[in-house]
Order: sequence, then structure tokens, then C-alpha cells
Amino acid sequence: MRKILRSLVFSMLSILPVKKRILLESHPDLTGNTYQVYQEMLKNGLNDEYELTWFVLDVDKYNHIKVKNVFFREYTPSSKFRKLKNLFYIARSSLILDENKMIIKVNKKTKRIFLNHGTLLKNVKGIYSPGRNADHVIIASEGMSDIYVDCFDIDKEQIKVLGAPRNDVLFKNNIFKWNELIPSYQNEKVIIWMPTFRQHKQNRIDSINTLPLGVPIIYSIRDFEIINTLAKQYNIFLLLKLHPAQDLSYLKIKDLSNVKIILEEQFRSINKELYEILPHTDALITDYSSIYFDYLLLNKPVAFTNDDIESYKLGFVFDDLENVLIGSKLSNLEDLKSFMNNIYLETDEFVEKRAEVNKYFNTYQDNQSAKRVYNLVLECLTES
Repeated sequence: MRKILRSLVFSMLSILPVKKRILLESHPDLTGNTYQVYQEMLKNGLNDEYELTWFVLDVDKYNHIKVKNVFFREYTPSSKFRKLKNLFYIARSSLILDENKMIIKVNKKTKRIFLNHGTLLKNVKGIYSPGRNADHVIIASEGMSDIYVDCFDIDKEQIKVLGAPRNDVLFKNNIFKWNELIPSYQNEKVIIWMPTFRQHKQNRIDSINTLPLGVPIIYSIRDFEIINTLAKQYNIFLLLKLHPAQDLSYLKIKDLSNVKIILEEQFRSINKELYEILPHTDALITDYSSIYFDYLLLNKPVAFTNDDIESYKLGFVFDDLENVLIGSKLSNLEDLKSFMNNIYLETDEFVEKRAEVNKYFNTYQDNQSAKRVYNLVLECLTES
């Protein structure tokens, strides 16, 4: 009986007339690719004609935003009635723009553009995909098309190579002073360390290797203090920016003088996005995060922690990581110290090879990706 009712509800939803409404989703809320396309919509006055509704975790956080025809709606309401209301709301929307948690369209008249959360490196086949429910899947690299088709199990016709709108910010003249984020900053070099999540807030475990302090490479408080002393000696700030999906209960370290932990809320508190700050960094440390492909556009030094690569459960979409991940490989504390020394001495042996790889992974190297996606939005609205 329940299956029959469900089938009837979805049959009804699929034929409802749509309103001039566009749904938006990102994680964290109001960030990333969707946010940059949203800004392009506002710049072009699309909100004069269409409702722009963000699906967010906490509506109350955005009560202060007063923009014409911009609304906020809870993404995961607790009651069944409100969940049903959300389904009707989705069904009566002309267009969906999502990139992470996904908003599945339920109406044949609705168009959906999946903006992606970053270039694929982890093998998420069978775990994560917009599926054929999306009319268009936006990617940054022509060369990655076949990998997306296989990993997402989608048709090639769904793919649009338009670039990542969040990367537009990397090419803009963003005014930023490190003192806004680090009050004690005094013209030090800044290395941003961005590990991907191992333990998801939603109980997904991607690595069977438990890191004692919740971060790679550093296995004791003593090691942590050694790195802080070295950073101070080299006139470096090491900023540990944790993945927004990481379960913070695994983190066992706290700020020291030259090693700081940065959370998403701290960017919001100074009215900045992460990508506005990246051009002001001097180097990146990461591992299996898509941030690497974006950071290639800056052609600055990159290092990769690989101490738990053998226990990383997902695996990767590339067989030969050595020719994909261009930069220093960090397997232990000594490797990390060596990389910090290179940043201090401004030694970088990978400049030319990074530039070459960047051409493959970033078909567009400009600040026009949001505009390209916006033009696709207009096409979809014409069709819906």
C-alpha cells in the first residue's frame, strides 16, 4: 500500500505546473560553485523575474539577508509533513542548481544542473553520483569526461565543460589582509594545509587508519610542537583548514603560536570565502582533496601527505597518481620539515610540470566560469 501511495504522489508531482523558481544548494551553505553562479544571477537581475531559494541546514542563520526574491528553506526538515511540502516545492520549481547534497528533481518540466563539488580524484563510483536525474553535469576538464561518465554512471551528453565557477575568485583582485584571520600575523609566509575528511560527520569512514591526533603525518603532541617551533623559526604560519564534512571529535590538537586551526565559521565571520583567501597563501599541503586541481591555477608549491594512502578505502580514479599529483610527497615528519624548509628558501622544482598538468585539468583558466554556467541557466529556463 505504501509503495502504491508513493507511486501516486510522484506521478502527481511529475506533471505539476512549475513556477518561476530556482533552487540552490551547496555545502557549506552559500559557498562554492553554486554561490558564484548565484552572484552572477543577482548581477544580471535574474531575481527580478525568478525566485531564488537556497536549501540550507539552518534557515535562521540567514534572516539578515534581505535581497529581492531570495528565500531560504530547510534542506532536511524533521517532520514528514514538511518533507512532503519540500517535495511539492521542488516539483514546482523551474530549475535546480546543486553541487553536493543534491536536490533530486521530481517533475519532468524541471531542469537540473549539477555543478560538482570538485574535480574527481577519489573513486566514488557506486557511492556518490548525480545520476541521470541531472540534465547537465558541469566539469572543469575536457580530458576528464570519460572518467566522469564511468565514475558517475552517466551519459556523455550530460557533461558540459564550462569550468568551476568557484575558481573565478582566484583570478579576481581580492583585497585581504591576514590580520583579519590571524591577529598576530606579521608578514609571515602562509602554508594552508587542507586534508580531506577521513571520518564524515554522517558516519562515513573513508580510511581504516586512525590518525592519533586527527591529522596526517603528525602522530604526537611532541611532533606537533616541533612543527610549530620550525614554523616560527622559518617565519611561517601553518593553517590547518579542516574539511567541512570532517567529524571534529577526532581532532586532538589546538592552536599554537604558528600553527592555527581554521574552521569555515571563521571565514564567514570576516565575510570571506576560502577561495578569496587562497591566492594570498604561499603553498598548499593536501592529500586526496580536489582543492589540488583548483590550486594548480595559482601555480604555487603543493605537497601531498600520503602516510595513509594504503588504507584509504575509496581508491582513486587514476592508476598513475605520480603523474597526476605534482609536488612533494610527505610520508613522515621529516618530509614535512623538508617541505617547510623549501618554502622558507623559496625553492620550487615543480613549477613547469604543474603548469603542464594544469592545462589538462583546467580547460578554462579565466574568471568566466560562472558566466558560462549562467548562460546555460538561461537556456534551461527557456526550455522549462
